Amino acid sequence: MFNLVYIILFSFVLDIENKLDVFQNLTNKDIVSSKLLRDTLLSEPRYFHKDCENIAEDTEKGKCANQQMYTDFYTELRYPALARENGIQGTVEVSVTITKEGYIKDMRLIKDIGGGCGKAVISYFEKMKEQMIPWIPALQGGVPVESEKIIPVNFRLE
Repeated sequence: MFNLVYIILFSFVLDIENKLDVFQNLTNKDIVSSKLLRDTLLSEPRYFHKDCENIAEDTEKGKCANQQMYTDFYTELRYPALARENGIQGTVEVSVTITKEGYIKDMRLIKDIGGGCGKAVISYFEKMKEQMIPWIPALQGGVPVESEKIIPVNFRLE
């Protein structure tokens, strides 16, 4: 079985140094497997939001889903007190495995900035897993497949 990894990079969230960290965590096997699978992939996994499903163009549907995912996430996420008190800012990266049925299977922290930020992100996705919040699975050859999505979460004090 292949593992498919999607990396979403938002220039307003990650600087070039952080982008390189994401790629350094991948092995050559991961990169080759991902490239082979992407060649036949019709779509990547995406957060399900009813308002996005009526959009005809896949690219716009994906943008809408990402925007809704972050809107929902930041609405519920609370900046950890320890991180706030210590002025901790940065980007946490989490890898989320989406099953072919469209549910979160597991997640792992790729990058943590401390102060409870990583724990807050993992807790959010654990809650999504427990509540069986649906995702749209990736498609390969028109068939839903299990895949992994790397999601950066930005913590900034204002």
